[in-house]
Amino acid sequence: MTTHLPRDAKRAKARPSRLLLEIQKASKFVTVGIFNAGVDIVLFAALYYLAGWHLILAHVVAFITAISIGFFINKFWTFRDHSRGGEAVLKGFAFLASSAISLGIATAVIWLAAQAMPAIIAKVVSDITAFAWTYAAARLLIFRRS
Repeated sequence: MTTHLPRDAKRAKARPSRLLLEIQKASKFVTVGIFNAGVDIVLFAALYYLAGWHLILAHVVAFITAISIGFFINKFWTFRDHSRGGEAVLKGFAFLASSAISLGIATAVIWLAAQAMPAIIAKVVSDITAFAWTYAAARLLIFRRS
């Protein structure tokens, strides 16, 4: 005997749960974060060790480069956000504000950590420390409607 479900029930069964969707977004965010961390650390190492830049200057340039790349990947892939116009401008300002906080956190950590460990390890520690704030800001403030 075949059971016929109403059309809405069939659609509801096909849709993933909210929890699953959140796990998928978090997983994508982590993937982008790993990629960005690679960009950040490689660029930092090149600027600090090879070009001889000051620790904080190399950190800031690498961090801003990586987080900017991450913004666009997260906007279109992780959170599938295609906002335009005023909404996109507001999200851009929210991104800049959250990035400034992230940069402040990461800069304080690298400066302190570099007193006790090699600069490259301090850089990794600073990135890990800033990651939690970055995800919370992206998910709850910048791309909250996704």
